[in-house]
Amino acid sequence: MNTAHLMHAFPQSGEVLLEKYAVDRVLGEGGMGAVLKAEHLLRRVPVALKFIHPNVIAIPGAVERFYNEAVAASRIANEHVVQILDVDRLPTGVPFIVMEFLAGHDLAGAIDSVPNRTLSVPRAVHITIQILRALSVAHRAGVVHRDMKPSNVFLVDRDGDADFVKLVDFGISKVRTGNGPGEAVLTQVNSTLGTPLYMAPEQARSAREVDARSDLYSVAVILYEMLAGRTPFVAESGELTEILYKLFTSDPPSIRQFRDDLDPALIDVIERGMKKDPLDRFESAGEFAAELAIFADGRSQNELQRMRQAELAAGSRASEMLDGVVRGSQPSVRVHSGVRLTSNDSFSATQLGTEVGQSGPILVGRGNTEALSSPPEAPGAAPLSTASSIPKWMPAAGLIFLALAAIAFIALRPHAAASNAAAPPPEPRAVPVVDSQAARIPAAAAPLLEVRDAGAAVVGIHVENTTISSPRPRAPAAAAPPASAPKSPPNAAGKPRLNDLGIAE
Repeated sequence: MNTAHLMHAFPQSGEVLLEKYAVDRVLGEGGMGAVLKAEHLLRRVPVALKFIHPNVIAIPGAVERFYNEAVAASRIANEHVVQILDVDRLPTGVPFIVMEFLAGHDLAGAIDSVPNRTLSVPRAVHITIQILRALSVAHRAGVVHRDMKPSNVFLVDRDGDADFVKLVDFGISKVRTGNGPGEAVLTQVNSTLGTPLYMAPEQARSAREVDARSDLYSVAVILYEMLAGRTPFVAESGELTEILYKLFTSDPPSIRQFRDDLDPALIDVIERGMKKDPLDRFESAGEFAAELAIFADGRSQNELQRMRQAELAAGSRASEMLDGVVRGSQPSVRVHSGVRLTSNDSFSATQLGTEVGQSGPILVGRGNTEALSSPPEAPGAAPLSTASSIPKWMPAAGLIFLALAAIAFIALRPHAAASNAAAPPPEPRAVPVVDSQAARIPAAAAPLLEVRDAGAAVVGIHVENTTISSPRPRAPAAAAPPASAPKSPPNAAGKPRLNDLGIAE
């Protein structure tokens, strides 16, 4: 790093600013300024001081953009966003921002440090979910980052997680001021914002027209790079215009070209995030995270749980999608039903007697639980009722009734056999017998329900309609001769006559 010209532009090592910040060294330099490490003399903790370059102060809007970073980051109460501690000016009028000191490295360096510049799927997904969690809070606060790229994703070691994400550099973010309709927007004027390699097409056309979905496009590109080792678009000539031309005229090449070993469902998630039309992308960061959750490992479970709670408190639809993916180590499930399902239908695993390894309702079409097939009903046929409409007592009552019927039938059989010799048999009739292999639930629970995990391995049972079988009619028992019937005469030889059973009459 060339720091020779910084000697006169920024405070020097050993200087004490405003009687409380002791400057240590320069951490990094950019086109707009530099970041210095210092110690807060009263708190005795390291802090980061960000300065705007004196030569940039004269540019119209530059100071506003610099302060905009502090405004934007301060509005986002999330552990994955760098914390702003103070904003002040030197006696010379040079502004600076005091931030928490981050000991680690950016994601760009992490990608460069691994073979083929490719991260494992669980690690890439874990980092992405943390980015999305931070952006979900930012977007609800009215902040669009607009410069999402690996160098603005900082990785620190926090509570044993070496990939704990901190988002930095909200300097060109778009911030609503909260003044209601027609409110002003804080942003830089008349400049190209963002980095073309990670920029959404609509952002390249007009920086003022971006919204949260533009950030999500950039996050999808970051995930693409972590898994493929390169960005979707590259400039063979090194010219910015080549990148912009491809961005406007071409769809991003499928990541299958570089990673044919990836799960097709993961590829679909990445490609949806990079759709040219914002309407075709994910509606929110929470929805994006819910689709990625099935590919995450245990490290991401806490992130998903807390994200779901925040989305639920905000009344976001994403909370429903995240509802099925926050059960820790419990298996994800899919529901296969023979009826047309909507997001309002639910099946209770306990109610239907299925064994899916988790408690609580299985929500159809939400989170990692999805309807695998929904064949349409026959024309004019009444729709089958879903299991959600079955009273909780009905399956249990049905089973009790069937059990009592079976017990009564077994108990009455010896008595009926003993009476056959003394009384004429009744007319033959079919006695209902419960088929233990087929009877499961009352006939009111008509849908066929099959519960499977994400790998399509059966973890539940197949619930069928109740069927009642009738046994074949029994043949009537032989009638005993009347007590007053005369005995048969002996045969001609004088020997006693034998009846059909071989007994002398």
